[in-house]
Amino acid sequence: MEGDIPRGERMLLAAHARWWPYMKWDAIPASPVLQPTLRLVTTDHVREHYLTRPIGPEAAEGNA
Repeated sequence: MEGDIPRGERMLLAAHARWWPYMKWDAIPASPVLQPTLRLVTTDHVREHYLTRPIGPEAAEGNA
């Protein structure tokens, strides 16, 4: 699916509840820290989604 940015973006948004690669960060890097493939699909929309919604234990506390 090389080059299918919208599909990759949807995949990352759907994975939010169980994939927390940025839990310890206060910002999502836009450059070489990310795998080259992820860098392409980590759009501004994905960054905003991951940085403004609770994840992991923090999300579980909100549901308790």
